[in-house]
Amino acid sequence: MLNIAYTFKPEDEVKLSRVSSRLNNCFSSEYRLGDNSIAHISMTHIEGEVSDADMMWRELSQSAVDMELDVVLKCFVVKAPWKERVYTEFALERVGELSKIQKNIMRIFNGREVFNGCGADFNPHITLSCHLEPLKVNKLTAQKAPFKRVKAYLTIGTRDSYGRMEKILYGGYKV
Repeated sequence: MLNIAYTFKPEDEVKLSRVSSRLNNCFSSEYRLGDNSIAHISMTHIEGEVSDADMMWRELSQSAVDMELDVVLKCFVVKAPWKERVYTEFALERVGELSKIQKNIMRIFNGREVFNGCGADFNPHITLSCHLEPLKVNKLTAQKAPFKRVKAYLTIGTRDSYGRMEKILYGGYKV
Protein backbone atom coordinates (compact mmCIF):
# COMPACT_ATOMS: atom_id res chain seq x y z
CA MET A 1 0.00 0.00 0.00
CA LEU A 2 1.17 3.52 -0.75
CA ASN A 3 0.73 6.77 1.14
CA ILE A 4 0.26 10.03 -0.73
CA ALA A 5 1.13 12.61 1.89
CA TYR A 6 2.81 15.88 2.67
CA THR A 7 6.22 15.63 4.39
CA PHE A 8 8.56 18.25 5.84
CA LYS A 9 12.04 19.74 5.58
CA PRO A 10 14.66 17.72 7.50
CA GLU A 11 14.98 20.35 10.27
CA ASP A 12 11.20 20.35 10.80
CA GLU A 13 11.17 16.54 10.79
CA VAL A 14 13.76 16.62 13.60
CA LYS A 15 11.60 18.96 15.69
CA LEU A 16 8.55 16.71 15.29
CA SER A 17 10.70 13.66 16.07
CA ARG A 18 11.71 15.21 19.40
CA VAL A 19 8.06 15.50 20.38
CA SER A 20 7.49 11.87 19.36
CA SER A 21 10.51 10.79 21.45
CA ARG A 22 9.13 12.56 24.54
CA LEU A 23 5.86 10.65 24.13
CA ASN A 24 7.77 7.38 23.72
CA ASN A 25 9.58 8.17 26.98
CA CYS A 26 6.19 8.47 28.75
CA PHE A 27 5.49 4.89 27.72
CA SER A 28 6.58 2.80 24.79
CA SER A 29 5.19 3.68 21.38
CA GLU A 30 5.07 1.56 18.23
CA TYR A 31 5.27 4.75 16.19
CA ARG A 32 8.36 6.90 16.65
CA LEU A 33 9.05 9.71 14.21
CA GLY A 34 12.63 9.73 13.01
CA ASP A 35 13.14 6.16 14.20
CA ASN A 36 10.58 4.00 12.39
CA SER A 37 8.40 6.61 10.68
CA ILE A 38 8.71 9.78 8.63
CA ALA A 39 6.56 12.69 9.85
CA HIS A 40 3.75 13.26 7.37
CA ILE A 41 0.18 14.36 6.73
CA SER A 42 -1.59 11.52 4.94
CA MET A 43 -3.89 12.55 2.12
CA THR A 44 -4.65 9.00 0.94
CA HIS A 45 -3.55 5.54 1.99
CA ILE A 46 -4.08 4.10 -1.44
CA GLU A 47 -3.97 0.76 -3.18
CA GLY A 48 -0.69 0.43 -5.03
CA GLU A 49 2.69 -1.20 -5.10
CA VAL A 50 6.14 0.38 -5.18
CA SER A 51 6.19 -0.44 -8.91
CA ASP A 52 3.12 1.83 -9.38
CA ALA A 53 4.67 4.84 -7.67
CA ASP A 54 6.60 6.17 -10.70
CA MET A 55 3.48 6.36 -12.87
CA MET A 56 1.44 7.76 -10.00
CA TRP A 57 4.03 10.46 -9.30
CA ARG A 58 4.03 11.50 -12.96
CA GLU A 59 0.25 11.86 -12.84
CA LEU A 60 0.43 13.93 -9.65
CA SER A 61 3.22 16.10 -11.05
CA GLN A 62 1.13 16.90 -14.13
CA SER A 63 -2.00 17.68 -12.10
CA ALA A 64 -3.16 20.82 -10.32
CA VAL A 65 -2.44 19.29 -6.87
CA ASP A 66 -0.27 21.61 -4.76
CA MET A 67 3.30 20.32 -4.61
CA GLU A 68 3.96 22.40 -1.49
CA LEU A 69 1.63 23.72 1.10
CA ASP A 70 1.60 25.96 4.17
CA VAL A 71 0.36 23.96 7.16
CA VAL A 72 -0.83 25.34 10.50
CA LEU A 73 -0.73 23.11 13.59
CA LYS A 74 -3.74 23.57 15.83
CA CYS A 75 -3.57 21.43 18.98
CA PHE A 76 -2.33 18.20 20.57
CA VAL A 77 -4.85 15.33 20.48
CA VAL A 78 -5.01 11.88 22.12
CA LYS A 79 -7.47 9.46 20.56
CA ALA A 80 -8.30 5.77 20.49
CA PRO A 81 -9.94 4.88 17.17
CA TRP A 82 -9.48 1.17 17.95
CA LYS A 83 -9.71 -0.43 21.40
CA GLU A 84 -6.14 -1.68 21.32
CA ARG A 85 -4.40 1.48 20.05
CA VAL A 86 -4.03 5.01 21.39
CA TYR A 87 -2.66 7.60 18.95
CA THR A 88 -1.34 11.08 19.62
CA GLU A 89 -1.26 13.74 16.95
CA PHE A 90 -1.23 17.41 16.11
CA ALA A 91 -4.54 18.44 14.56
CA LEU A 92 -4.35 20.90 11.67
CA GLU A 93 -6.16 24.04 10.61
CA ARG A 94 -7.51 24.56 7.08
CA VAL A 95 -9.21 21.16 6.96
CA GLY A 96 -11.45 22.33 4.10
CA GLU A 97 -8.44 23.12 1.91
CA LEU A 98 -6.83 19.76 2.74
CA SER A 99 -10.11 17.98 1.96
CA LYS A 100 -10.19 19.60 -1.50
CA ILE A 101 -6.64 18.42 -2.14
CA GLN A 102 -7.60 14.91 -1.04
CA LYS A 103 -10.63 14.94 -3.34
CA ASN A 104 -8.44 16.01 -6.29
CA ILE A 105 -5.92 13.24 -5.57
CA MET A 106 -8.69 10.67 -5.36
CA ARG A 107 -10.13 11.90 -8.69
CA ILE A 108 -6.75 11.37 -10.33
CA PHE A 109 -6.59 7.81 -9.03
CA ASN A 110 -10.28 6.97 -9.40
CA GLY A 111 -10.69 3.20 -9.25
CA ARG A 112 -7.92 2.58 -6.71
CA GLU A 113 -9.11 1.62 -3.26
CA VAL A 114 -8.47 4.16 -0.48
CA PHE A 115 -7.88 2.96 3.09
CA ASN A 116 -8.43 6.10 5.16
CA GLY A 117 -11.22 8.51 5.93
CA CYS A 118 -12.55 10.64 3.08
CA GLY A 119 -14.93 13.56 2.86
CA ALA A 120 -16.55 14.21 6.25
CA ASP A 121 -14.47 11.35 7.75
CA PHE A 122 -11.14 12.86 6.63
CA ASN A 123 -9.05 13.92 9.62
CA PRO A 124 -5.81 15.55 8.45
CA HIS A 125 -3.16 15.42 11.20
CA ILE A 126 0.46 14.65 12.02
CA THR A 127 0.69 11.39 13.98
CA LEU A 128 3.25 11.49 16.81
CA SER A 129 2.86 8.11 18.53
CA CYS A 130 0.85 4.89 18.78
CA HIS A 131 0.58 3.11 22.12
CA LEU A 132 -0.69 -0.45 22.49
CA GLU A 133 -1.59 -0.20 26.19
CA PRO A 134 -4.71 2.00 26.33
CA LEU A 135 -4.95 1.76 30.12
CA LYS A 136 -1.69 3.74 30.40
CA VAL A 137 -2.99 6.68 28.36
CA ASN A 138 -3.04 8.84 31.50
CA LYS A 139 0.79 8.75 31.47
CA LEU A 140 0.81 10.82 28.28
CA THR A 141 1.35 14.53 28.76
CA ALA A 142 0.11 17.19 26.37
CA GLN A 143 2.81 18.34 23.97
CA LYS A 144 3.43 21.81 22.64
CA ALA A 145 3.87 22.03 18.88
CA PRO A 146 7.50 22.83 17.93
CA PHE A 147 6.20 25.45 15.47
CA LYS A 148 2.86 26.98 14.47
CA ARG A 149 3.32 27.13 10.70
CA VAL A 150 5.39 24.92 8.46
CA LYS A 151 5.84 24.14 4.77
CA ALA A 152 4.93 20.63 3.67
CA TYR A 153 5.82 18.89 0.39
CA LEU A 154 3.83 16.38 -1.64
CA THR A 155 5.24 12.88 -1.37
CA ILE A 156 4.50 9.29 -2.32
CA GLY A 157 5.82 6.73 0.12
CA THR A 158 5.29 3.27 1.52
CA ARG A 159 3.20 2.68 4.63
CA ASP A 160 2.58 -0.10 7.13
CA SER A 161 -0.40 -1.29 9.19
CA TYR A 162 0.16 1.41 11.85
CA GLY A 163 0.01 4.14 9.19
CA ARG A 164 3.75 4.81 9.47
CA MET A 165 5.37 6.23 6.36
CA GLU A 166 8.37 3.98 6.06
CA LYS A 167 10.09 5.34 2.98
CA ILE A 168 9.72 8.28 0.61
CA LEU A 169 9.62 7.07 -2.98
CA TYR A 170 8.91 10.34 -4.83
CA GLY A 171 8.64 13.98 -3.91
CA GLY A 172 9.32 15.59 -0.58
CA TYR A 173 11.59 18.52 0.17
CA LYS A 174 14.29 19.24 -2.39
CA VAL A 175 17.35 21.30 -1.48
